[in-house]
Amino acid sequence: MRRWRWIGATGLYACASCTFGADEYRFVDANRAGAAGRLGAGSAGAPEAAGQGGAGAGQSAAGGGAPTVCQPSERACDGKHELTCSADRTKLEPSRDCGPSGACEPGKGCVTPLEVVAGVDTTCARYSDGSARCWGRNDHGQLGVGALGGKRPVPSEVVGADGATRLAGVTSVAVGWRSACALTAGEVWCWGSDDNGQLGDGPGQTSDTPRPVKVAMPVKAKQVAGALLTFCAVGVDEQVWCWGSNTNRLLGSGMYLSEAPVVAAAAVQVGPSPLSISVGAAAACVLAGGNARCWGLNLRGEAGVGKTDSIAHGPDLVRWAPGDPPIPSVVRLSIGGVSLNGNNPYSHLLLATGDGAANGALACWGWNEHGQCLVDPTSPAVTTPQPVPAISPIQVAAGGQHSCAAFSATPTTPNVQCWGWNEHGQIGNGAKTPSAVKSPFTVPGPVRAVVSAGARHTCALGGAQADTIWCWGDGADGQLGDGGFDAQPSPRVVTSP
Repeated sequence: MRRWRWIGATGLYACASCTFGADEYRFVDANRAGAAGRLGAGSAGAPEAAGQGGAGAGQSAAGGGAPTVCQPSERACDGKHELTCSADRTKLEPSRDCGPSGACEPGKGCVTPLEVVAGVDTTCARYSDGSARCWGRNDHGQLGVGALGGKRPVPSEVVGADGATRLAGVTSVAVGWRSACALTAGEVWCWGSDDNGQLGDGPGQTSDTPRPVKVAMPVKAKQVAGALLTFCAVGVDEQVWCWGSNTNRLLGSGMYLSEAPVVAAAAVQVGPSPLSISVGAAAACVLAGGNARCWGLNLRGEAGVGKTDSIAHGPDLVRWAPGDPPIPSVVRLSIGGVSLNGNNPYSHLLLATGDGAANGALACWGWNEHGQCLVDPTSPAVTTPQPVPAISPIQVAAGGQHSCAAFSATPTTPNVQCWGWNEHGQIGNGAKTPSAVKSPFTVPGPVRAVVSAGARHTCALGGAQADTIWCWGDGADGQLGDGGFDAQPSPRVVTSP
């Protein structure tokens, strides 16, 4: 026999419950009228069953006569506003706006971006619910949406390996050229083009794959990074494993590419407990113990040894000059660059020292043809790290031929400066000019931190809660995520997923 009890009718919601096998409920409200569901006692969004609940059936937490209609953990949505249970548990009320780049999901509440990574013609972001979303070009399946072809100018959810569910529990993302990767539960998953082994799933797998495949890592991973056709991961064994193209000599000598992870050239010398890894067109670096160790090619001085040459270098500790002690207190490092005509990869490297709170200094070396390093604008190569004056960043981002840095985390003032090549508006100064901007330009608007510089575009998180994605620069493939396909020389908001 069913026993029905009304337990509330307040505000946006009116609810009823019945006891039937202790876990069947019927909802009546403006949005779910007459919908019945077997949710189980205590499920998010379920009213209390009669006779249950810490405040007593039908009573509010305050002990008054107002009935209880919600639980403290309940999350609901009203458009893009998250609704939570009031203190007296008598109503669901708006608690926060999910922001232009966020969305509200019933049972979860606001889902907002935590990290954004700009690639060549694709951008990906990691969200607070553990999902990943990508936008831009998809001719090789590099968006990970389960289908090949087309361009998507708004964020699309990366699917799971089965092509039906979402990829869940994402803690790190990396975007290359025509492919991308994500880390979840210690496993690396990649999707997109595999023509140079960049999916890392073993020999014989060379076709485009529009949904994630598991990289054949022999150990669990802690972080993944990548650029162009090469990806690397830091393993729990404290070694660096890399796969994909070896034109940049990041994988060691004697191979053109590797279709499965191999111990990188630097692995035996990266030092204890690598904290992070950065991969660029011509070089890679790990940060450990306050020092940076780098390896790769040296066509434009990327090795920082005071000269250029065409041989592989490293792994070497980064020093101000050969013979100097290692540069201490390194907290951030980013590597950019491009590969010209599919060969001759060039990179510039940005390094921040200090305490990670705008009390340090910036250094740059490597490719400088377009003023990426802000030093010696007449030289295309900076062969040792050079201090960049008057900049104390908390974050750095090296793009294809431009650079950016983020400063204090004050939410009400612009905190990002960019400089270098600006043909597509990637500096964010409102202009598109085929020339270099050789002094830092402060990007307008509330862009503030977690900045990422791609090949020809730039993205950053901004807004009062740092939960809005802003992108600017080249948008021909939809990589700005603003719904269009045009270059934008000023920041544009990435629309909700």
